[in-house]
Amino acid sequence: MKSIKVKKINTGSTIGIFSPSEPIGVTRVSRFKSGISILESNGFKVKLAKNALKATNYTAGSVLERVADIHELLEDNEVDALVSSWGGKSCNQLVNYIDYKLVKEKKKPILGFSDAAVLLNNITAKTGLLTFYGPNVLGKLDETEHENLSILKGDFYVGNLLGKVDEVNTKTIFEGKVEGKLIGGNLSTFVLGVVCSDIPDSYYDGAIFFWEDAGNAAQIINQYLTAISNRGIFDRISGMIIGDFITEDINEWKRTDDFASLIEVIGNHKFPILYAPTFGHKKLENPLLPIGAKCKLDTNNYSLTLIEKIAE
Repeated sequence: MKSIKVKKINTGSTIGIFSPSEPIGVTRVSRFKSGISILESNGFKVKLAKNALKATNYTAGSVLERVADIHELLEDNEVDALVSSWGGKSCNQLVNYIDYKLVKEKKKPILGFSDAAVLLNNITAKTGLLTFYGPNVLGKLDETEHENLSILKGDFYVGNLLGKVDEVNTKTIFEGKVEGKLIGGNLSTFVLGVVCSDIPDSYYDGAIFFWEDAGNAAQIINQYLTAISNRGIFDRISGMIIGDFITEDINEWKRTDDFASLIEVIGNHKFPILYAPTFGHKKLENPLLPIGAKCKLDTNNYSLTLIEKIAE
């Protein structure tokens, strides 16, 4: 499917905030307000969706309420881009109810992190519209160095999409250079909400797959990667970028090499793989990663660069 550029935003643009999954909750309100203040300090106006602060058990409202919020922000002529408030475990509840025709028509940038990867990849796969992984309003805007969202302002971004790569911690697992569209997000939610969805296998053809994980043990990482392998996706992608995932594994069979189980699952698929822990659930730089955009991965230079404009 041909990729579709998003409409660019500018200083003074209005950001619509929606809660697609978990409720914000009382304990997170102060950080949520802090995230809004950061957007405003960068010159953006902010508009909350009707149910952005709603809490119904473990979700921010019903499925239909959360979907309605997305549709209303898309229809609202005052809103220029949509940013998710927070993650959770329930974005996969929404994917069969989204009006993908409306999303494609409006071409508004949609940003999210963690569980939002489900929504973002489903949108890109079913419409061709580029979406953006990171940051949420709560939990990442106060940590990232990219709170001005400059990548969405229309100029061709010439920098390394991975941000300020630390050569001490970055690791080339398999060398190579490759071009392809970028797909991915949080590993566990990607498996449960993308790999297990009705997205066609062609979505993965020639793609550069990026992922990070929120501190699962190596055994669980292996389980998720095996699910991807069993689907045949590693036969289709052209490269991989691994963000932060390493955690302390207290099991007695703990491997000394955190990457051993990765290579074990990938097997004979010798596509380029770069470990670049600039993005993930820890307090990291977390640059915006454009899902669906055509990029070039160069493991020798530790770089991921755009080869097409993403906003106009």
